Amino acid sequence: MFDFEISGIHLDKEKRKRAVDLNVKILDLSSRFLMGANFPNKIEKHLLPEHIHQNFVLAGEHVIVDGLHAEAPDDLVREAAYKIFLYPNAGQLRCLEELLSNRDLLAKLVGYSTYSHRALQGTIAKNPETVMEFLEKLSDKLSERTLKDFEMIRGMKMKLNPQNSELMPWDPPYYSGVIRAESCPHYKPLSSQVWSLF
Repeated sequence: MFDFEISGIHLDKEKRKRAVDLNVKILDLSSRFLMGANFPNKIEKHLLPEHIHQNFVLAGEHVIVDGLHAEAPDDLVREAAYKIFLYPNAGQLRCLEELLSNRDLLAKLVGYSTYSHRALQGTIAKNPETVMEFLEKLSDKLSERTLKDFEMIRGMKMKLNPQNSELMPWDPPYYSGVIRAESCPHYKPLSSQVWSLF
């Protein structure tokens, strides 16, 4: 009954139809947004140094970047992949804005102040305030450990790349992998393709 109510079964006929339409639209927008988040980006070849082209897919006069290449030992490859793959996409932004707007409309239509209140109703978390309290406590508990990890990663970059030792956003996955490999010499990381199956 609860599941039906958060979908609007208790509403009058016209509002119930509106709730159904919003649910369908939200599912469609969610699917479109998730698919769009995994689309590769492309850039003209001449905009990238030639010596890193072979790390990406080449298509005519373009280089296709289909992921973050976080495991690449070359800083420039990781930087290029990070900046190109995550480059803002106006279509994705419009899709996200429409998705959030429709979620808000649905939540208010079925009697909730926000979509997060609707989504968390009936869960162990119960409401957004509980989630925020949990996240703040978790953040406080992990801040010391996070700082320690950050210093280890920065130390590894300074050791391996002293001429360019500033830690950049595309560095942590690579250098944390190097640290794991050094601390567990028999550790063989799974390829990103295998991890993507999980």
